[in-house]
Amino acid sequence: MPDPLTKEQLLDALRHQALHDPLTGLPNRALIVDRAEQMLARFPRDVLPYHPQLVIWQTGSNYALTRENMQGYEQTVREGIARLKAAHTDVILMDPQYAPRVLGRPLHKTIVDTMGVMGHDLKVAVFRRFAVMRYWVTKGQYRMEDIVTKDQLHMNDVSYHCIARLLADSLVSAVRTASPPQPDNPSITSNDRHEGRLSRQ
Repeated sequence: MPDPLTKEQLLDALRHQALHDPLTGLPNRALIVDRAEQMLARFPRDVLPYHPQLVIWQTGSNYALTRENMQGYEQTVREGIARLKAAHTDVILMDPQYAPRVLGRPLHKTIVDTMGVMGHDLKVAVFRRFAVMRYWVTKGQYRMEDIVTKDQLHMNDVSYHCIARLLADSLVSAVRTASPPQPDNPSITSNDRHEGRLSRQ
């Protein structure tokens, strides 16, 4: 019979279970609520030791909600991308969700634009979630309440499913069309209907 866990061991186990995916063991869940600088601080513990081939970095929403200016944000994200590239990890940036609480913050447009610029400058992928969700709503495919939870901020099962499928399809398409492989990442853009696809910057 194994020895009973100490209080400290139990707390560590519960903390790991709360912050990591039970299937893959990779960190996610509550980590996504961090702002960019908090996420960057966690790289040495929660990202780099796993030697991931790909990191999908959702960023911008919480920054828009908690800050009044862009001071330090772009520098932080650029530093994070540099660390991931140095670890030979591919990167996809995912910009903020199109949600009422994000739209109510004047900074959101600057964040979306800045992420596009960083993707172009650093030759990394940008999944334009904001544009995709805006297209759904403005074209009448969904109502805002169909894709955003009652807190007016978070995505729901419907929007998560659609975004995940769109992202997965874009990745598969990129892999199939990549010939020959290039050292830099593709950028995820949107066509005129905001249906995600991959193209080189």
